[in-house]
Amino acid sequence: FQTLFLAGSLNLESAGMFRAMQNFMLPMAQAVTAIATLGLPALSYDYGRGDLRSLRRKGLFITLALTGGAIIYAIFLWIFALPIERLVYAGKYSTFAWMIPLLTLVPVFTAAATGPSLVLRTYRPQIHLIGGAVQAVVSLSTTILLVKIWGVGGAAISLVLTYLAVFVFTVY
Repeated sequence: FQTLFLAGSLNLESAGMFRAMQNFMLPMAQAVTAIATLGLPALSYDYGRGDLRSLRRKGLFITLALTGGAIIYAIFLWIFALPIERLVYAGKYSTFAWMIPLLTLVPVFTAAATGPSLVLRTYRPQIHLIGGAVQAVVSLSTTILLVKIWGVGGAAISLVLTYLAVFVFTVY
């Protein structure tokens, strides 16, 4: 929603720049999603057997492994954000390179919520639906407010707040 709102309320260049800054966090975000997809059948199998202890243990392992990987990736991007931006975009977006480390929080929050989310999906799938509604409400409200205040930076903050809200909801 953030990208679409930027394009509609500011301009296409702002939306494109915002998307360009997201390109650095997307590999980790996609890895988290792929691994979660692979882990769900194992958790469902444990639930089907009634082995809730194994279900919780595997959920915790997935959470710790993915969150650890996402944090390492985030630290790397925090340290090398500006050189990587220069390498990839030749300094064209250097004034917005501060967004690269900020946006690395998205896969960190996603990874931290993955284990609990998978466990919940196995025996309470309606919670996943409610989580999606929470995500939509937070995304819409924070985007509209923060883009009007801070422009493209507001969109980045909104995206991080959206995934933080999903993390908090899922863990709760």
